[in-house]
Amino acid sequence: MDLQQLVRGSALGAFLKVLGILSGFGMHVCVSRVLGPAEAGLFFLAYSLVVLGATLGRFGLEFSIVRSVAKDHAQEAWGNIRGTVQNSFLWSLALSCVVALALVFFAAPLATQIFDKPEFAGVLQRSAFAVPFIALFTLHAYALQAVRKIASSVLVMNLLMPIIMTALVLVALPQQAEGAAWFLLVSSALVAIAARASWQAVIPSDAERPIPAASAAILASCVPLWIAVMSAQVIALSGHAMLGVWGTSADVAVFSAAQRIASVMSVLVASVNAVLGPRIAARYTGEFDAGLRRDVASASLILAFTAVIPALAMFLGAEAILAVFGSEFVVGVPALRILAVGYFVHVAAGIAGHVLAMTGHEQDVRNSVLMACGGTLIIAFALTPSYGLLGAALATSAGVALQSLSCVWLVWRRLIRR
Repeated sequence: MDLQQLVRGSALGAFLKVLGILSGFGMHVCVSRVLGPAEAGLFFLAYSLVVLGATLGRFGLEFSIVRSVAKDHAQEAWGNIRGTVQNSFLWSLALSCVVALALVFFAAPLATQIFDKPEFAGVLQRSAFAVPFIALFTLHAYALQAVRKIASSVLVMNLLMPIIMTALVLVALPQQAEGAAWFLLVSSALVAIAARASWQAVIPSDAERPIPAASAAILASCVPLWIAVMSAQVIALSGHAMLGVWGTSADVAVFSAAQRIASVMSVLVASVNAVLGPRIAARYTGEFDAGLRRDVASASLILAFTAVIPALAMFLGAEAILAVFGSEFVVGVPALRILAVGYFVHVAAGIAGHVLAMTGHEQDVRNSVLMACGGTLIIAFALTPSYGLLGAALATSAGVALQSLSCVWLVWRRLIRR
């Protein structure tokens, strides 16, 4: 794959993901303005736990799907593809349903004993039913990515749910977070249906019947990555949880808005990963050859240069950007600037984590993210009780930066130095 192909493919992915980011941004603005900071904070706190639950329910299977399906797709082995995807979906459905029921059952103790917000119980109970739908449509999106249906993948993963959610909120204008929680359930269910239809549409009419996948091999591969993905979600969502415990609902809403803005830069990494990841998985046979090194180096340069502009815009225009959510959100300017620095490092460090995952170094990814997660939690516990928004932002920023930098070092050690 030459630089022109990489740029073209990444540009398409980036354009679609920017639309997804804009729709997610619009959903945050819409919910924040309709509900107000306090109720919006309750909703986004529940949403963060639902996202974490969906990640738990996927069990790291998304990376196993990309690796296995990309290799089989290169050989047009649709029987193997269908077997791998079918097993993965069934495992994820079972586990995510268990997670959803656990959130419903423990909603009241979490709301009263952990977050000290009794009104949060009903919001979490209603939101929890979205966990299986989010887990399933995310796995479908990764399966579509593996067979190089990038547009369909981004549509399912990034675009549809925030668009539907925004439309429902604008039409119904709920006054409480519980109403928004019901809309989250409806929108996620509709996206799961659309995702299933999109996957069925790419399967050739003459495709082989599903061939049962080697369960032991898939599970051995996905467990380390599941731990890594869960740890990465803890890094990303720790600020919400810590502020839920030591701050107000309004603090959660402001932090959620600031992080949503800063994470816009992550679209660059995701766009390159969507193009380069399946290619690496299909071509890597134990040797990280000159072609793969050239592709990764080109991708890293693209990311480093393109991340500068959004980072500067967020740092210099933080107040104006946050004001879009409402005047109450301007207090998050310092937090946004801190988060922008961390996410810039995350993007500029390149696609190291994905490269490790696609070349069979799952345990390195796990260890790297676990270390970053531990650092994030230590900083968050130390700073959030005293410094609130600033403490949560510093912890999250440090975590995402450390996660990426440690993966860069591991790529050099495992694949380049040897």
